[in-house]
Amino acid sequence: MPEDYDDDDRRDEADDRPRRPRRRERNADYDIEDAKAKTQTPAIFLIIVAVLSLIGAVYGLALGPQQFEQSMKLQVEMLEKNQQIPAQQKQAQIQMMKNISDTMKTWLIPIYAISGVGGLLTLWAGISFMKLKSRGIVITGSILSMLPLTGGCCCLGLPIGIWVIVVLNNPVVRAGYAAASQSSRPLDDREDY
Repeated sequence: MPEDYDDDDRRDEADDRPRRPRRRERNADYDIEDAKAKTQTPAIFLIIVAVLSLIGAVYGLALGPQQFEQSMKLQVEMLEKNQQIPAQQKQAQIQMMKNISDTMKTWLIPIYAISGVGGLLTLWAGISFMKLKSRGIVITGSILSMLPLTGGCCCLGLPIGIWVIVVLNNPVVRAGYAAASQSSRPLDDREDY
């Protein structure tokens, strides 16, 4: 039997247990497939966080300013109707609510726009993570998913962002990224032909 022969069903002569297969030479295709298997689930969850962020941003841009203004008017009306608050304190609270309203009118649309851009980058990161492309974008997207402003939902984005970074630093995934970058280069630039 040749030395490099590898048969999973071969049995050791000393006992009846199946022999462990010999370690096969790893090639780039195995590294890429192993890495993709490890990155699929966290990438899908990163995409879900991105979609939630985008939905929130679109909703906020479309309806946020009007709903915020209505909410502030309702708060002011409730303060004005409350007889237990002294007049001077009531006026101070109403003025504070108007200051908050004016500030939020100025900043609400840019905040939702930043959230939308963060959602788009996180979506790009999730798709890139599935394809083992753009490691830097994946890190950026996972960090953005952990931020409350751009992550859609901090309770969901924080653990998923951490999970993506942990999986990204897994040796199998690192090898997959290295193999994917080697296979995407033109043949003239590769080290081994």
